[in-house]
Amino acid sequence: MKAHYLGHVVFYVKNLEQSLAFYRDLLGFKEVGRIFSGAAAALTSGRTHHELLLIQVGDALGPPLGRRRGLYHIGIKVGNNLDELRAAKQELRIAAKQPAVLSLDPGTYYWCHCGRSRDQPFCDGSHQGTGIEPVEFSLNEKKEVALCQCKQTKTPPFCDGTHQTL
Repeated sequence: MKAHYLGHVVFYVKNLEQSLAFYRDLLGFKEVGRIFSGAAAALTSGRTHHELLLIQVGDALGPPLGRRRGLYHIGIKVGNNLDELRAAKQELRIAAKQPAVLSLDPGTYYWCHCGRSRDQPFCDGSHQGTGIEPVEFSLNEKKEVALCQCKQTKTPPFCDGTHQTL
């Protein structure tokens, strides 16, 4: 998937690297520079110097609920026909094309299988109504695991390397 064009947009983001994984690694924007001591990244689809600026603000408060003035949404041109748009939609369900390597404590976890969770690789309930359920898994001891984020693994929730073929 590759974005075709976008006007200049600035987003305040909680985590710059997670946001870059989406805009740069998934959508195909090219990172063209960093500013603010590396806390911000400029990206381009190639149309202008930069169409997108991501500024990390950490745990700053998010937007208030309800209708407000300001940014409502943006449009990104992806593909040239309905088939390409459908293919892009399917790819958006891939949370990332690399595993989440984490050190987890003993306990029960719920791995997101639908790709919609904002708490990847864990379930946040966003699967409701999709017919896709999270995968429960338990650990008896602290362990480093590689959890699949492409959602194509044959060994859920663990990465089996399938992301390398996508």
